[in-house]
Amino acid sequence: EMHRAPIEEHLGRTLSELRPTKFAQIATYLERALAGESVANVEFTDQLDDAGPARTYLGSYEPARDEANEIVGVSCAVVDFTERKAAELRLRQFERVVEGLDEMIAVADRQYRIVLANRSFLDYVGKSADQCIGRLVPEVVGQEAFEQIIGPKIDECLAGKHVEYEMKW
Repeated sequence: EMHRAPIEEHLGRTLSELRPTKFAQIATYLERALAGESVANVEFTDQLDDAGPARTYLGSYEPARDEANEIVGVSCAVVDFTERKAAELRLRQFERVVEGLDEMIAVADRQYRIVLANRSFLDYVGKSADQCIGRLVPEVVGQEAFEQIIGPKIDECLAGKHVEYEMKW
């Protein structure tokens, strides 16, 4: 699917024959795997034709060994993570916008874990990002504030309701 060619066209052919440009980009990783090194998390983009969009892939290359533990080839695993990469870029753009706001912003997931907090919020609660990100909201703002005010508002948001609320500590 990634090469837009049937599997029969791949059988018996090398990657350098199928995709010479792509082969040149990953040849060093293949050579490292042939030398016995595991190479993981190699990110690369590929565009099969001028009309189509570029796709982002994550590849790993492992030495393939026989029964005598001798390297006989390379095992490659490649995953298309174009959508994930695009989501990460959108999140980074959002974080840059939120970081510059004077208003306190904190984002929590469905388990009430803080996944994003801007400088204003961190300054107000007197904690670093490491002390907040990944922690439960009550651990950061206090159990009472969470149970009485913040938790119910988060629940309303998660239920799909439009919530406008301003809180002063």
